[in-house]
Amino acid sequence: MASSSSSSFIGQALTNSRDHHFDWSIVVLKNGVHTVYNVELHSGMTGTTAMHAIRKAYKGTKPTILWFHARSLLKDAVISSFTASPDPEAQDYPRSVIIASNRPLIELTKAFHDPSLLAGSGAALIRENPQFNPKNPTDGHYHAILIKTEASRWLFVVGMASTILVASVIGYVVGHFTRTAILGVVAGATTVSVFAFIQASIGCSFKE
Repeated sequence: MASSSSSSFIGQALTNSRDHHFDWSIVVLKNGVHTVYNVELHSGMTGTTAMHAIRKAYKGTKPTILWFHARSLLKDAVISSFTASPDPEAQDYPRSVIIASNRPLIELTKAFHDPSLLAGSGAALIRENPQFNPKNPTDGHYHAILIKTEASRWLFVVGMASTILVASVIGYVVGHFTRTAILGVVAGATTVSVFAFIQASIGCSFKE
């Protein structure tokens, strides 16, 4: 009888462990401001299921994505203590935060784009990244998964080629109709300058 009770207790404990719910924090860019959201997970989730939940939550935030951005990147972000909630029980999500620092999460970025890569990993994803739980600050700091996008290098190259082509056409047309080579050169140079400024702004996103 005691053995049966013991087995029942162990089974109940395992069930409770699988059903343990908690949150992970993700940060996305909304209207130029980093905003933190919580994603509800549970300890019984496999890595693939957890990543699907993160992807769904990210899309649900309707993040600001510029047209020339193509690929999402995941980073381990440290939230500034000035904006981190001192009370993990406070339900003040979403809210704006300041990112103090961040580092790339190469493996999680690959899994974000292809969750099937985590098939067979069990709950390793959750077990090995407890820092993203807002109730478990690491070294006194609150961490979150920063999900951002980067500019497409392909679009960047196409933009440069298009700049040269458009500048050449404009310069030729202006020079032909005004019969002044100097005006054609000036028009072409002005076009290049405008596009160069735009492309430089885009290029900055590679370094963020």
